[in-house]
Amino acid sequence: MSISTDAVDFPQNQIQKNTLLRLSKAFLSSRGVLLNPHVSPEALKEEPWIAEASTVAPVSLTPALFKRTCFEKALQVHPAMSVLYHKLSLDNEFIHSVISTIVDSDPFTSRLYQIFKETEHQPDRQTISLEINRSDYLMHVTPDDDIQTKQVEFNAISVSFNISLDNLPPNNSLTSFADGLACAFKAYGNKDAVVLSVGQKEERNVYDQQWIELMLWERSLDQIMDNGSLVLIDGHQTLVVDGFNVAVAYFRSSYTPVDFPTEKEWEARLMIEKSFAIKCPTIAFQLVGTKKVQQVLSNPGVVEKYIDDPKSVDQIRSCFIGLYPLDQSAEGIKAYEDAMSNPDHYALKPQREGGGFNTYGKDIPVLLNSMDTEERKAYILMELINSPISSSLFLRNGAIEKVNSISELGVYGVLLADGEKILYNQTGGHLLRSKSQGTNEGGVASGFAVLDSPCLID
Repeated sequence: MSISTDAVDFPQNQIQKNTLLRLSKAFLSSRGVLLNPHVSPEALKEEPWIAEASTVAPVSLTPALFKRTCFEKALQVHPAMSVLYHKLSLDNEFIHSVISTIVDSDPFTSRLYQIFKETEHQPDRQTISLEINRSDYLMHVTPDDDIQTKQVEFNAISVSFNISLDNLPPNNSLTSFADGLACAFKAYGNKDAVVLSVGQKEERNVYDQQWIELMLWERSLDQIMDNGSLVLIDGHQTLVVDGFNVAVAYFRSSYTPVDFPTEKEWEARLMIEKSFAIKCPTIAFQLVGTKKVQQVLSNPGVVEKYIDDPKSVDQIRSCFIGLYPLDQSAEGIKAYEDAMSNPDHYALKPQREGGGFNTYGKDIPVLLNSMDTEERKAYILMELINSPISSSLFLRNGAIEKVNSISELGVYGVLLADGEKILYNQTGGHLLRSKSQGTNEGGVASGFAVLDSPCLID
C-alpha cells in the first residue's frame, strides 16, 4: 500500500541535477551530516590524505510521508518504554532466566553475561545509571487498511545519528544526549572528574558524535586497558584513565564482536563495569536490549509485572508485532514449522546490533536447516511488518536517485536513575531513516538506509 499517489519530481536536466547536488552537499556538510569513507589499506598507501577525508552521509532530499497519529504515538509511549527497560535491568532474576537460555549458542552474548554475573553482587556498586536508548518503529498496514505503529526493536547501547536535518516537527535529538550526560556528571558529584566516551578505533559514523565529543573525551577499549586502572578513592573503586577520574563512561562501542578482537578489550569492559563510574549503559541494560528480551516481553503478564499504569501497558503492547521463540517449547516448534512453510511472513533475528544480521524470505529455511535445535535458541522469529510506500529522492554515493521507499522512525530516550528512583526521564527527539522498497535492513552507517525527515500527514 502507498500512503501517497503523488510521484516526486526528478530534476529535468543536468544543470538542475548538478545544482541540487551542490547545494545539498553544502547544506549537509554545514550540519555535520557526514561519514568517514571506506578506505582499503592499499588505497591509503597510495593516497594517505584519504584517511582525513569525509563524505556526506546518505540522505533523502524529499521528506517522507508519515502518519501524524503513528508519529505522535511513538513519542507518547517512549517514557513508559524507557521505564520498562530500566526496571528489567534491575531484575537480576529476570536477566538470568532469559539470557541463560541463549548463551550456549551465542558466544558474544555469553561473554557479556559473564561480566554481568561477575559484577552483579559486587559490594559498593554504583547505583546511578544513565540510559540513552532508541526505540524503532514502522508503520504497519493491516488487512483492513488501518495504519498502526509497530516496534521493530529497542536499542540499549550506542544509539547514533542524533542529528536533526531540520526542526519540523520539533526535534531536540541534537541536545538531549548532552543534557543526559550533564545530568549524570552532576549526579556523580566530582567537578574535577571527566566524561569518557568509549569509542571504536575505525568508526565511520563519527560526526554525529562530534557535537557531544567536543565536550567529552574519547578512548578505545584497548587504550583504556593500557592507560587505566581501578584506584581506591574515598572508599570507591574509581576508574582512572590517563590520570583522570572518570565520572561517566558513555559507550559508543561494545555492541558487536568486532569491538573485542582480543582479551584486552574484554578486560577493559569488565574493569569499567566494576568501577564506580556511572555507566551508559550498564551491562545489565545492554543485556535487556537483546532481541530475546523483546520477544519475552510480548508474553502475557510480563509488561504488566513492571508497569503499573494500565494505559501505559496498553500503549506498549499495542506497539508489539508477532514475536516468537525458536526453542523446543510448543510455541517455538510451531514458529519453526511456520517459518519453514511461510518464510515470506517473517524476519529471523539474532542477538546483534548494528544492521546486516537479520535473515528474510527464502533465506530463512536455508539458515534454519543449517542449525541444530540448540543453535536456533539464539534467534527469535518476528512477524514481518507491512509498511506503506512513499516516493523519494535519495542522495547516496554522490548521485541522486528516485526510489520507492519505506521509512523507519526511531525515538530517543534519556533516563537517569538511582536504582528504582527515576531522576530524569525525557523523550530525546527522533530519527527518521528510509530505505528502498525491498531492502530489509535499516542501518545508515552500514549502508542500507538514508537519513530522512518526516512530513506528517493526517
